[in-house]
Amino acid sequence: MDTQNQKPRKSFKKALVIIIVLIVLLVAVWLLRSKLPVLNAPDELPSGEFSEDAGTLGDAADDQTSAINEDLGVVDLGDLEQEFKDIDQDLNNL
Repeated sequence: MDTQNQKPRKSFKKALVIIIVLIVLLVAVWLLRSKLPVLNAPDELPSGEFSEDAGTLGDAADDQTSAINEDLGVVDLGDLEQEFKDIDQDLNNL
C-alpha cells in the first residue's frame, strides 16, 4: 500500500518540477526580450528625403556621394601594373 501512495507523489513532483522549469524559462525569455533594444525602421531616410518624381534621394545623398568620390580619389593604390607584373612572374615561376 505504501508503493501506491508513492507513485502519485512522484508523478506530482515531476509535474511540479516541469511547471517550475517552464515558468523560469518564460521569465528569463521575457527579461531578455525586455532588455534588448528593439530595431525599428526609421521614420525618415537618414541621408535626405526621397524625391518621388525623380526616384532619387535629395541633396543630402548627393553630398554624401560626392564626399565618397573625393575620398576614393585620394586613395593611393600604388603601381598596380607593376604589382600585376610581379604576380604574373611569380605564377610563371611555379
